[in-house]
Amino acid sequence: IDREICNDGKKLEVLLLNKDELLGLKELVNLLEPFAQATSLMYGNTYPTLSLMLPMITTLQEYLFKVESKLNHQAVHEVRDEIELNIADRWEDPKIEGYLAAILDPRFKNFKFAPEKFEEIKKYLKHKMQALDENEFLNEQPTTKSSSKLASFFNNVTITKKTSPVDTELKTYFDLPQMILYDSDDPEYQTKNPLSWWQLYSTT
Repeated sequence: IDREICNDGKKLEVLLLNKDELLGLKELVNLLEPFAQATSLMYGNTYPTLSLMLPMITTLQEYLFKVESKLNHQAVHEVRDEIELNIADRWEDPKIEGYLAAILDPRFKNFKFAPEKFEEIKKYLKHKMQALDENEFLNEQPTTKSSSKLASFFNNVTITKKTSPVDTELKTYFDLPQMILYDSDDPEYQTKNPLSWWQLYSTT
């Protein structure tokens, strides 16, 4: 019996983590905590979260950079490096839709996560809004009925220039303070859902 107990003790000793390994495990858990939070935010919201993606990825990249010098265990360092490489590979060239979603979200419209892209995306957004505005204007034009082919041609092809409110709307939007970073379970969500913001304040 004593021999069996001794053997079991040796097996248990092999399975148990020593002090250094326990500290390494704790360090790993701490390293991964922000990623668990990000996952919870992305999948816990009740509205589309595309606008969160780029700001969140940038925040995680900055976190990995800052935490590197604080890690003491080689294995945890390697995990950090692998995560950093994986993010860089996946998000090396973000699609324009992600930037558009972020700039249209009142919580991220100031582009603090990518200030170098702000003017470019703002210009692209203006172009897209003007194109939509012009299409709506064309669809609203009445069809002119005339027995004269010449009159019919000029009436249908010549379009009176319409003053677009896009510039005014964009200026109003970007002049407003950036919305606070609330969660979907925050009472603010009831009145400041980023999807409903444009329905309330849009002028076009």
